Amino acid sequence: MAEGKKLGDLTQISTLVGTEILYLVKAGIDYKITLNQIKGFIGNATNVAAGLMSATDKVTLNGIANGATANASDDYLLNLANATGSLPVSQLSGGIDYTTLQNRPDLAALGNYTNLSNRPIDATSGAVLVPTRINVAASGQTQSDATPVAGFFIQVTGVTANSADGVRLSIATVNNYTKIRNASSVALKVYPPVGMTINSQAVNAPLSVPANTTVELIVVSAAQIMTTS
Repeated sequence: MAEGKKLGDLTQISTLVGTEILYLVKAGIDYKITLNQIKGFIGNATNVAAGLMSATDKVTLNGIANGATANASDDYLLNLANATGSLPVSQLSGGIDYTTLQNRPDLAALGNYTNLSNRPIDATSGAVLVPTRINVAASGQTQSDATPVAGFFIQVTGVTANSADGVRLSIATVNNYTKIRNASSVALKVYPPVGMTINSQAVNAPLSVPANTTVELIVVSAAQIMTTS
């Protein structure tokens, strides 16, 4: 040992540069090693091994704001406006507007369906329209003798060109939604309720739906129906 002093008599160093020498014994033999060698032996921490923090990791850690990983407040988490991704149908409750929901015709399993605002209502009975497919055949050649339809998904399976080729929407309540599929091989005429228009058509004029085509319609005002796709 330098200067022949005992370990307890040595002066404690105030700064280190890495080149300082330490002594160690391995297999009964004396060796010397620098602090830099010890640092290199330990190495930086990895995903699977403990170790020293690298300069890159330190910069990353310093870039995380205070409280960044803390849970948000209950008020924030319970506000559906802050939700991301999809919510299970079973979690939907009062205060949710039916017209803002995506894939509305597929909500057949919704247990609390009656709590939704602006839900489709049958104009005659006042009952909530259940999302089911209804198969109908077209009839007539005018608005008055076309087959009246109401529901979420109307599939028209029978259309005869120029003799029985029309259906007429019978619900005029704002925000009501209907999907109509022309499952036939000829064009189908879809008439609005009396006194209404579809898109830019004239009042009471039909919308032509090509064969094997689906159209989605929503009542946007007391006089107007628009297609959504």
